[in-house]
Amino acid sequence: MEIWIRGTSGRAGSAIAAELVRRGRRVVLVGRDKARLLAVAEQSAPGAESLILKDDEALTAALAQRAPGVLVNTAGPFSATGTTARTCLRHGVHYVDLANELDPVLALLSLDRQAREAGCVLVTGAGFGVAATEAVVLAVRGEHGPAAAARVAAMPVVDGVGPAVVASVMYAMAGGGRRYVDGRIERCRLG
Repeated sequence: MEIWIRGTSGRAGSAIAAELVRRGRRVVLVGRDKARLLAVAEQSAPGAESLILKDDEALTAALAQRAPGVLVNTAGPFSATGTTARTCLRHGVHYVDLANELDPVLALLSLDRQAREAGCVLVTGAGFGVAATEAVVLAVRGEHGPAAAARVAAMPVVDGVGPAVVASVMYAMAGGGRRYVDGRIERCRLG
């Protein structure tokens, strides 16, 4: 089974590719920049194939033609690249992303029924930000039932800020804050 990784020139993508290659998986590095993909293949994921796709239209065509087992999307901002999940769903390809932006996460979760009907697994928020925030809520809850209220403020910290991280931060700031009220998410002031 081929595992495609979109966004392998970033830290998360190259680390995931390296681990999958180390485990003997068939990895395909997917991206727009041939030199960057080849550098990742040489430095982090020797033996991985590189697939240069200039845009989403080319990605759609390649997914239809090759139908990999899984596409791992590490390319942000997910408000722009998260639509790849719908393409994967149409072609029966499982999908995982590292989204940490609320709207793309909610958009992917809204595809649950279609994914179940198609026999596809769609996973969003597999990155550290979502996992860390949810872990805090679960730890506070402990063995008790659902909390009557919980407020968690999370500030992502990265040691390298590329254009995708900046775009994600700007997207989140423009969207404002969110909170749960009576089981629904509603907008509120940021902070």
